[in-house]
Amino acid sequence: MIITLQDLKKQINSTSPIECGLKVGDRVIYKNDFGIKFGPFEVIGFEKKEDISGGRFVYLNSDCYWFPVKAEQLTKQ
Repeated sequence: MIITLQDLKKQINSTSPIECGLKVGDRVIYKNDFGIKFGPFEVIGFEKKEDISGGRFVYLNSDCYWFPVKAEQLTKQ
């Protein structure tokens, strides 16, 4: 089942479950595991604490908006 961006926003938190210095609306650059940078993107929400997997809990308005990233992979603009 494909989830729309609007539906995802209804299911995620507007505040971070872990202190990371990010908030909804922040503009960020994402750096993947190979050091390649993408963006800028906007933080659209955060995973619920009980659902965090692999340290990934920040959602971005990217092509993969449904897949959270690690806060340490992001640089605020």
